[in-house]
Amino acid sequence: MGEKPVFSSRAVVFQIDPETKKSWLPCSQAPVPVAFYHDPSRKTYRIISVDSGKALINSTILPSMNFTKTGAKFGQWRDAATNTIYGLGFTNEGDLDKFSNQFSEAKGNVKTLAPKPKTASEGSEAAEVEATTPTVANGSNDIRKSVGEKQGKEGSLTPQRKLSISEPSGSLEAQLQEMRHENDRLKHALAASSCHRDKWETERQKLMNNNTLLRTGLQESKMNVEEWKSKMKQQQEENQKLKQKVQELEAGEAGVETKIMESVGNLKQENEALEKRVKELEAALQEKEKELSTVESQASEMVSLKAKHSEVCSQIEQLEAENADLCEKVGSATDKLKEEQTASSVRNQRIAEKNDAIGAKLEELLQLQKEVESQLK
Repeated sequence: MGEKPVFSSRAVVFQIDPETKKSWLPCSQAPVPVAFYHDPSRKTYRIISVDSGKALINSTILPSMNFTKTGAKFGQWRDAATNTIYGLGFTNEGDLDKFSNQFSEAKGNVKTLAPKPKTASEGSEAAEVEATTPTVANGSNDIRKSVGEKQGKEGSLTPQRKLSISEPSGSLEAQLQEMRHENDRLKHALAASSCHRDKWETERQKLMNNNTLLRTGLQESKMNVEEWKSKMKQQQEENQKLKQKVQELEAGEAGVETKIMESVGNLKQENEALEKRVKELEAALQEKEKELSTVESQASEMVSLKAKHSEVCSQIEQLEAENADLCEKVGSATDKLKEEQTASSVRNQRIAEKNDAIGAKLEELLQLQKEVESQLK
C-alpha cells in the first residue's frame, strides 16, 4: 500500500546547532510544507519536509518522542534515531496547535500499534537500521554503503552475535526495498517541486512586471497631480479677481438703486399731493353744481339770480383758470414723470418691475385727470 499523507501544514524549519546545542540553524528562509505520512503496512508515522529538492526533515515518530511548545508559534522535538532536534516556526498559533495535536495522535497510534519488545541484540540492530534511513540527497548508494558497513561489522562479531544478526536479514531486505521505494517517491516529489518552482518563478516575473507598470503609472499620476494643483491655483486666483469685480459692481448698483428709490419716493409724494388736490376740486365742483341747480330752480328771481349768475360765472371762470393751471401743472408733472421714467429706465433696467408699478399709478392719475376734465366740461 505504501505511505500516504494524513496531515500537512507550513512552517519554517530549524535544526539545533550540532556543535553548540544551544542555537537554532534555519533550514528554510520561508515557510515550507511539513507533512505527516502513515504506512499502514509497517504501522509507522513519519514527518517529512522537502524544499527545492532537498529533504529538510525525515523523522520517524517513536513512542518515546515528545513535541514541546516553546513559544506561541514555535515547537520542537528530538529525533533519537538521527540525534537531531528539529524546530518549527509557524505563522500563527492555530497551526501550531493543529500540528501538536496531530503529533500526539500519531504518537498514540504508534504506541497502540507498536510490536512486542525485542531482545537487546534486536534493539541495537533496529537502532542501526534507523540510523541508516536515507534521504533524497543520499540516494540508494548510501543505503548500499550502510549495508556494507553492517556486513563488515558482522565479520568481527562472535558466532552468537552473528547468529542474532543473521536472523532478521529477511526484514532488513524488506526495509531496503521500502527505502528504495521511498527514495523513488521523494524523487518524484522533487520533480513536482521543480515544476512548481518554475511556475512560481513565472508568477514572480509577472508580479515584477506589474509592479514596474504600477510604479510608472504612479509617477505619471504624481505629475498629473502637480499639474492639476497649478491649474487649480490659477483658477482660484481668477475666481478671487472675479469676486472682487462682482463686489465692486454690487456696490455701484447699490448706490444707483438708492438714488432711484429717492426719486421714486419724491414722485410718490407729489402724486399723493395731486390726488389730494383733485379730490378737493371734485368736492368744490359738486358744491357748485348744487348751487347751479338752486339757481335754475329759482327762475322767478331773475334779477337776483343774474347777479348771482354773474358771480357764479366769475367763480366758474376762476375755477376754470385754476383748472387750467392745474392742468398745466399736471401736464408738467406728467412730462417730468415721463422724463424721470425715461432717465430711470436708461440708468437702471434692473428695476423695471418698480417702474412698471409707477407707470400704472401714473396711468391711473391720467385717467382721473381726464375724468375731472370731462366733469368740468
